[in-house]
Amino acid sequence: AEVAVVLTDIAMPVMDGLEAAREIANVFTSIPIFLYTLHTIPALEQEAPKFGITQVVCKPNWQSLFDAIESTTKKDGENPEPPVIRSRAFVSS
Repeated sequence: AEVAVVLTDIAMPVMDGLEAAREIANVFTSIPIFLYTLHTIPALEQEAPKFGITQVVCKPNWQSLFDAIESTTKKDGENPEPPVIRSRAFVSS
C-alpha cells in the first residue's frame, strides 16, 4: 500500500516527532508530514518546515486535521474517499 501522508506528534517514546519527521522527509521527499499536537506555538510553526513538516495542526480539532490533509492531497477535480487511518511506528536504528 502506498503512504499518502504521515501524521506525528512531538511527544513520542523513541524520538521526538520533529526528529522523526526529519528522518522520514529525508527518505520520502514527496510525502506530506503533519504535526498534530497540543504544543502549538508560533516558533514551532516557523521551525516545522526545517524538519520537513508540511503543516502544524492543533489538537483536538480533528476537522482541521482532515481539512489540512485533504487540501494537501486532493487533486483538481478529484472527489477523494474518506481517509483510512493506519498506524505504523517509524524507528531509526
